[in-house]
Amino acid sequence: MDLYPSLLSFGLVAGLLTLVPGIDTALVLRSSLARTRGFAFATALGISTGLMVWGIAAAVGVSALLAASELAYRALTIAGAAYMVWLGASLLWKSRAKDASSASPAAEVGAPAASRHQLFQGWLTGTGTNLLNPKVGVFYIATIPQFIRRGRLRC
Repeated sequence: MDLYPSLLSFGLVAGLLTLVPGIDTALVLRSSLARTRGFAFATALGISTGLMVWGIAAAVGVSALLAASELAYRALTIAGAAYMVWLGASLLWKSRAKDASSASPAAEVGAPAASRHQLFQGWLTGTGTNLLNPKVGVFYIATIPQFIRRGRLRC
């Protein structure tokens, strides 16, 4: 398989997968509705970082180890579930602590821009959510290696 057809077919598959909504889409939507636009952008950037890490892991075979080891897969699944529960609980806690009559910062006219700490928090939320999702790694195992020519990837 030549380089350009491989890149074209991979780009087509990656583009189609980007259009399919999932937990990452829901996370960015929640971030944009509950927080600021900058926080949502940072969350999307964090998700992209997580995808890049999973892609590199799949390319070098680390995620194949995850697919082969049920214990490692279960540990990552439990860590991901615990992280999602923590995210949900913290969101509920913050919403209960807020006054019900106050508007969200994203809805206010002239809302202040997100601070660097908030942007980092958004990036970390996106990255953590994506890295703790073992389905992404298993999916990458199934797709990425078929676009790498045999004998071309040497470590």
